[in-house]
Amino acid sequence: MKVFKTKRGLNLKLTGEAPQNLISAPLPALWALKENCWYGLRPKLLVHEGDEVCVGSPLVADKKNGLVVGTSAVSGKVKEIVRGDRRKLLAVVVETDGKQTHLEGLPTLSVDASPKSTVASLCQTGLALTIRKRPYDICIDGTTLPRDIFVSCFNKMPLAADFNFVVSKRENEFETGIRILKNIAPVHLGINPEQTTAEWISEEDASIHIFDGPNPSGNVGVQIHHVSPVGKNDEVWTLDPESVCLIGAYALTAKLNWTRRMAIGGDQFEKNGYLEVLAGCPVKDILANYALKDGHTVRLIDGNPLVGSRVAADGFTSLTTTSVCAIAEGNETNEVLGWIRPRFKDFSVSRSYFSWLQKGKARSLDCRIKGAHRHMIMSGEYDRVLPMDIMGEFLIKAILTGDIDRQEALGIYEVAPEDFAVAEFVDSSKLELQRIVREGLDILRKENE
Repeated sequence: MKVFKTKRGLNLKLTGEAPQNLISAPLPALWALKENCWYGLRPKLLVHEGDEVCVGSPLVADKKNGLVVGTSAVSGKVKEIVRGDRRKLLAVVVETDGKQTHLEGLPTLSVDASPKSTVASLCQTGLALTIRKRPYDICIDGTTLPRDIFVSCFNKMPLAADFNFVVSKRENEFETGIRILKNIAPVHLGINPEQTTAEWISEEDASIHIFDGPNPSGNVGVQIHHVSPVGKNDEVWTLDPESVCLIGAYALTAKLNWTRRMAIGGDQFEKNGYLEVLAGCPVKDILANYALKDGHTVRLIDGNPLVGSRVAADGFTSLTTTSVCAIAEGNETNEVLGWIRPRFKDFSVSRSYFSWLQKGKARSLDCRIKGAHRHMIMSGEYDRVLPMDIMGEFLIKAILTGDIDRQEALGIYEVAPEDFAVAEFVDSSKLELQRIVREGLDILRKENE
């Protein structure tokens, strides 16, 4: 094991962290495959409203080559095809019949199979949708083999799921999943110092790397940067530990089971914990087990507060959802004296608030940006929280100006939007850094196709 110590970053502790209490939810009445599940692919619809489907039935396929397929996690009837502007496919909603009938003839996964055969099986079963590739941070297309596969076994984002608890009592599934992935390319596991004695982490089938440092040291992009950086012509796959368990479970049982253990966090839930529920379930099914508090306008987040996306109460989770959070919007807050208040309960990375005297205390934050959008200030804020040898501020400027050559020289192929999440949080210019990085990556991908 090699230890990588990172000093730059920021540990943000929020109230409402999920305790390790697990509740099992029943099979949802509705299930949906959302557009963010196939990001980077061009989806071709394979079903129509009213069609009967089984667990594993193909719903969408990559229009470019048809190798990667999005399959149903439930059996039942296609209730709705949700489309957006210019008939863009947004989701496929299935009404479950409660029987969970599995489609016959799906390919099996074997620890002894060839790399191409393993990739083909992952694509045909829909499990490939849990895997992202770098550069560009998009879904794999099944046409090429990666140089490496990276799995980050911890997440230091606020209110993120604890993978030690998520994978507990599923060690055999995780080990089998790692052995399956090892057929494709060398596997690297990023762990924190506390996980060196974890039973589910072994050096037998993967290379172990210890990362000791503040958030975002748990980001897989940071770990790739320190172990083996990604170049323009490289391809590296990434996935979370629970997705590895899903792959291993399918290899052991030959049946698809998209059940995940989601962390339910945030100070706007009456209680917090973990919910064992089918990925892609309605958010209202989560709210049935974890009720919201009254008195505040609440923002529901599919993911953690720094990286996740906003989701409506009548929306659905994603196939890769590991946590669902609820925090106050803050739009009904009226502060007397405004900025002149001492602010003992608020949080600031500087010493502008007296709360800096209470380091390490969990904070209750809302969604206000607390300030207007400003011109970009070259203050070195990004570099203080970005543990990568990349000049973040200059990279953001290159993306905003559309200077592709400059972006490549500054290392855009090594980053993903989530790597700038902490920088976005501390940014005094209030720029949407993750959105900017995503747009830059998408433009580069189209230029290089």
